[in-house]
Amino acid sequence: MANEKRWTNPDNAEVYAKFGRIVKRSSAEGYTHALGTICKAFGVTPNELLKIPLEEIENKTEDFILDHKTKYAPKQLNVIFSAVKAWLFVNRVIKNRKLFREIKFDKTSLKNSALLSESISTEDMKKLISLSNGEDSVVIALGGFMALRPSIVPQLKVHHIHPTHRKIVIENGVARLQLRKPTLMVVPRLTDEGTPLEGNKANIDFLVFIPTRFAEKIELNLATRKLSTEAEMLEANLTHLDNKRDYSYVIKKYFKLIGKDGLPPYRLRNYADFMLDKIADKDLKENLMGHKGEISAVYGFRGLNAEKIGDFERLYSVVDRFIDENIFGSLSDTDRKIAVAQTGLAQSLGVSAERVAEILGTLDSGKMSLTQFNEAIGRAVNDSYQTKLEASVKRYVSEALKVVA
Repeated sequence: MANEKRWTNPDNAEVYAKFGRIVKRSSAEGYTHALGTICKAFGVTPNELLKIPLEEIENKTEDFILDHKTKYAPKQLNVIFSAVKAWLFVNRVIKNRKLFREIKFDKTSLKNSALLSESISTEDMKKLISLSNGEDSVVIALGGFMALRPSIVPQLKVHHIHPTHRKIVIENGVARLQLRKPTLMVVPRLTDEGTPLEGNKANIDFLVFIPTRFAEKIELNLATRKLSTEAEMLEANLTHLDNKRDYSYVIKKYFKLIGKDGLPPYRLRNYADFMLDKIADKDLKENLMGHKGEISAVYGFRGLNAEKIGDFERLYSVVDRFIDENIFGSLSDTDRKIAVAQTGLAQSLGVSAERVAEILGTLDSGKMSLTQFNEAIGRAVNDSYQTKLEASVKRYVSEALKVVA
């Protein structure tokens, strides 16, 4: 029935708004959908559910959970159970969620074995990066190499990059971002408006490193936006995403391209956990994952002086090298630095940031040798020179004709 579909819609404004009073936005979405699921099974709307006697709601909820233990994962059933209690609480049917009858069932396991579930491998990550464009590859990296939760990725801005790792230069009215690499960033506990940052489950300020290759892509991506002031650059988003749904769309699109359709985007964080295990200091690894860690970490990450940052960079370098060698091919560090320097020179000679990003991206994907890269950069510079020369000739002819006339 149309009415049932309306109530199972996660975007239902009234239900979503009420849940938003007591839980985070992401939880409100999940609770709204979960409440719709159980209300559909009961044959009522959420508001009609409130008119049913409390004991009957408890009985119906218990029956639903016990009858659907094989259909839904335990975690899904727990969200449904929590949504019912939260709905009764926010509508003042019960004064405390603990007053709702406790139902004993497995609340934490996955439906399928975690060990046997499909995962993302290094070869998969290499394919994802090679297939993605400059903007999308950064999105994949933020989840798959930096372990950032999907909700956090769209909220990150340039000003979250640590001040010691960023420099903004204004040239000819255009702001350009220059990053120290790998790039240290601080994911905040609170948003710029002072509200809890969605997705920061530990509710702490924590560190992340942007791998060198993707810091370079961020520099190039931001150059194409043609920002004119330092303030505009500091407020610029690191990605082209607006919300968590955009993140899921991008990841699912590329998962499908590599034959992993149906795999949840969050699985990238599992791969990042594997990557960050290469770091010898486990306190640093846990902080990079956004976890509170042991008490030693609480004190160890208070205050970031140059000495600490240097140690963190040295410890993280093993991950940076792994990405360089296993995701982007076998170019030596020296060759890579020369290639990046050439792209900077090409831009100074008039080659567009978009064209430079395209050529460098092809090199990074392994689809172009260093010799072919040099030839492509040379052609791009020559094309730019020819375009400028033709424009100059046209202006000269135009001006000469005006004089004759």
